[in-house]
Amino acid sequence: MFKISLIPLPYKILIGLVLLAAMSGLAYRQGYQFADKAWQLKDAIRITADDKAKRQASELKQQQARQQANQIAALDAAYQQEIDHAKNENERLRRDIRAGAIRLYAKSTSPAGLAISSTAASGANAAAICELDPATADDIISITNDGDAAIEQLSGLQAYIKTLLQF
Repeated sequence: MFKISLIPLPYKILIGLVLLAAMSGLAYRQGYQFADKAWQLKDAIRITADDKAKRQASELKQQQARQQANQIAALDAAYQQEIDHAKNENERLRRDIRAGAIRLYAKSTSPAGLAISSTAASGANAAAICELDPATADDIISITNDGDAAIEQLSGLQAYIKTLLQF
């Protein structure tokens, strides 16, 4: 067996200091490793939280895009239905005018220097009502149809822009 009493005192102190230094180095190294692991864990938690937040933001953005697309599709369908209804109504009106079932009339006044017949108007303003021929009436209906279509398109575009600005 090994006897400690045989080792001189300066060597004992030296061995004690070496062991103390070795143990301190080991403790320092372990503490550093634990601190490093703690930082790595914090980073992993932060990265996971960031990824989760990004995923949620992406899902929210996709959901909003789907809602916006659905609203635009519904808006488009509604305005297309209104346009189709107006076209059908105008086509019916044009057919009735061509067939003679409906007649268009316009107020007119006599040009300066022309006399109006006594049967045309007996009022002070001397206004007369005259019937438009079917070709002219058809042209007028065509012009109003184009104007109605332009108004419907403009209304649809305004609603589309309002829908886009909501998001």
